[in-house]
Amino acid sequence: MNTRVGGDGLVGYSIRFESRCSEDTKLKFLTDGVLVRECLSDPLLKKYSVVMLDEAHERSIHTDLLFGLLQQVMKRRPEFRVLITSATLDAERFAEFFGEPVEKKSKKHKIKPCPIVKIPGRVFPVDIFHSKQRQIMGHRGPLSTYVRSAVETTMQVHNSEDPGHILVFLTGQREIEDACAQIRALYREQEKRSDGMELRVLPLYGALQGPRQHEIFDAVPVNRVRKVIVATNIAETSLTIDGVRYVVDCGFTKQKVYNPVQQMESLVVVPISKVSAQQRAGRAGRTAPGKCYRLYNKTSYEEMAQETVPEIQRTNLANTVLYLKLIGIQDVIGFPYLDPPDEDSLLDALKQLYVLGALDVTGEATALGKLMAAFPLEPKLSRALVESLLLNCSHEMTQVVAMLSAENVFVEAHYRNKKRKNREESDDEGEDWEQRMLALKEDGLLHEDGDQLTYKLLLQAFESKSRQVQGHRRDLEHWCEDRHLRFRALTMAGSIVKQLRDIIETLSRRDLDAVKEEKDSKRDAWLDDRLRQALCAGFFMNAARRCTMETVYRLMYDDGKKAAQLVQFHPLSAMSYCAPPEFCVYQELVVTSKPFMRGALAVERHWLDHYSKDKLNISVAQLYALCGRKPPVDEKDQGKQSRVDTSEVNSAETPKPVTVSVDAVAAARARFLARKKRS
Repeated sequence: MNTRVGGDGLVGYSIRFESRCSEDTKLKFLTDGVLVRECLSDPLLKKYSVVMLDEAHERSIHTDLLFGLLQQVMKRRPEFRVLITSATLDAERFAEFFGEPVEKKSKKHKIKPCPIVKIPGRVFPVDIFHSKQRQIMGHRGPLSTYVRSAVETTMQVHNSEDPGHILVFLTGQREIEDACAQIRALYREQEKRSDGMELRVLPLYGALQGPRQHEIFDAVPVNRVRKVIVATNIAETSLTIDGVRYVVDCGFTKQKVYNPVQQMESLVVVPISKVSAQQRAGRAGRTAPGKCYRLYNKTSYEEMAQETVPEIQRTNLANTVLYLKLIGIQDVIGFPYLDPPDEDSLLDALKQLYVLGALDVTGEATALGKLMAAFPLEPKLSRALVESLLLNCSHEMTQVVAMLSAENVFVEAHYRNKKRKNREESDDEGEDWEQRMLALKEDGLLHEDGDQLTYKLLLQAFESKSRQVQGHRRDLEHWCEDRHLRFRALTMAGSIVKQLRDIIETLSRRDLDAVKEEKDSKRDAWLDDRLRQALCAGFFMNAARRCTMETVYRLMYDDGKKAAQLVQFHPLSAMSYCAPPEFCVYQELVVTSKPFMRGALAVERHWLDHYSKDKLNISVAQLYALCGRKPPVDEKDQGKQSRVDTSEVNSAETPKPVTVSVDAVAAARARFLARKKRS
């Protein structure tokens, strides 16, 4: 089309917190999450005539949600067209899902599948070799030494195969950096004894700094230099590296798995699916015939699941359910999912939204819920941001929320040649973290009340430095490197701040007038106290109280299994280096060797009492009523209820929707606009 993407021409793009489109845009690239958000204001997607979903086999939560939403649009708009594309998709299954009903009763199948078009790609043959090693999973993950096997296999390929780059798949940053260090060490030893091809070892993972990521694409003389790219599954489909002819596949990947009963997220290493194994092998045949070395035997391959477990079946669904409610779908359990999530996960999401005040007793989205959905944030964060409007601290809250929405701001330590000690510790913990965090504390960049306020200090210091050096990139990068901070994360957070403040500015008086308040805000409180209180409004369900041991906390609102609900601050938390408060809230629980609180913040007991009052005691029958259903007979008869630690909260009556004050929010918005004009 001979036009730049994102300009004023025919082709535009839209991603989270950024849109580059114009009235002339005819072709628009956008993420699945952005398209879901567009459905909130335009459920029938009237501005589009064709929607194409690429890489559908990845099964992200938003892509799965779009499958159901687009199916509904097609029923209402016969002229609307949907294209689903993938190299490894189960095409017949999707064809039936998007097919048309057949009226004839004699038909065995009542659905006429939609057309399938198969386009042969330009792929070269790939020889696949399996090892004799079987995949063995223990209680905490794989028992096989696949990292060492990957290193040895890589060196064997380098020493025996023709020119061509090597792509090695491992599960995460720590493994990748360790493997890179081992390969470099072996190559240095070998280099002393030979004058063979140069080996250039490069890591690739999501949190890698931009300049280091770009190195994998640098052109090299293929007959003299061989690149070894050690990567996560980001290299499966997201990018193509020219010249890769050899793939080493460890057979594992990292997945986040959410437990709705314990409201806990675990990052676990699991075997890949057959689809992923095929994708990885295919990377070796993109530009020439290749070879794939699988570090597992054929039996392990046959035992793999056919497809990767869809994200919608293993993640927190609160945001998804809120979107469905705002689109007008009452029965979120009966929504046409391609692969329905577990019912417990949907009930957990309904409970979260109800407790936050986003849903009323009938399951309808409240004015507060609609206001929360104006921000492209997860519900707890958007609830905190709305509360900050009341407490006259939204300007600073946008900085906190932006930092929580960007990638991890801290540069991870490299763990080369270090053995983990025989003790329980986080997978992210390194020996130098304490020194680095204490150095931030000495610089006044570590807040004693917790991580969120520390993030605010870091972003403010970064912005101050940017003004001081007049935005000179290299000076800012040096400043970040000296403090082990990610320049990219802080830059991204700054961009998110601007987008959030723009959204606040566009909120109409009518939007704000629909939100009521039952309490008097203490506007004379210190700014940081108001920020903590606003965050408590969003995260009071994630509360913990200190035990007799200063470093151990017990969750206040758990499932009744108190013995299993002991948690600690994450080693990368600011709270690990400050006096432990009696009460705290946290952004998320992450399980590695044990449960850790990430994003911890000190709060006051009376704030928890205020926000949790009359909200947490909600029965299973009430949860089903939120989507217009009756509970299963056995649960209804037993009168099951969501368990609450009644020793920590007041007894509750019928839950009431959360409300906030018209004048307070309107005045807060006026102050925000006044500050914006001054700046």
